[in-house]
Amino acid sequence: MAAMNLLAAADNLEYFYFFFELTTLASYLLIRFRKDEESKKNALTALWMNLIGGLAILGAIAYAIFTPGYGVPSFSSLLANAPTVGIILPFALLAIAGLIKGAQYPFSKWLIGAMVAPTPVSALLHSSTMVKIAPFIILRISPAIKGTNVGLVIIGLTAFVFIAAAIGALAQNTFKKCWLILPLHCWL
Repeated sequence: MAAMNLLAAADNLEYFYFFFELTTLASYLLIRFRKDEESKKNALTALWMNLIGGLAILGAIAYAIFTPGYGVPSFSSLLANAPTVGIILPFALLAIAGLIKGAQYPFSKWLIGAMVAPTPVSALLHSSTMVKIAPFIILRISPAIKGTNVGLVIIGLTAFVFIAAAIGALAQNTFKKCWLILPLHCWL
């Protein structure tokens, strides 16, 4: 929880990346808690998928460091310089990190596997911390991506997934399965 709170407060992308990866490490350890084969397999899936999101953030940091005009790699400098530099790549990379951490389809496999963790852990991962990083990132970069191809792709993907999840939830025969499908796909 502390890493999540610090992630929300971080403007500097390097700190943001550090706290992002702390949440990844915490989820790996919590999913692996039971130490059986299924838990280990699902923990590794969560780890590698979320590490890809971390690599996307590292790409945004590298871009901000090596592109003239950005200065310090921070959300505020990226947003302030987006109109003048005119390049959307760091925002696309941050959006990818958000989609992965938020378990947005097609990256939802890690969160489904996280349900092998003890119930309080899966509830914590599912409802209150990790998945909420996604809308947080998207909202944070939204001034720069509105009206761009990145923004349109996110809107299109989210609309498609919202409709597909609603139809998929109607096909379920238990409330718990229905409840799992909807938030996995409809975080925006």
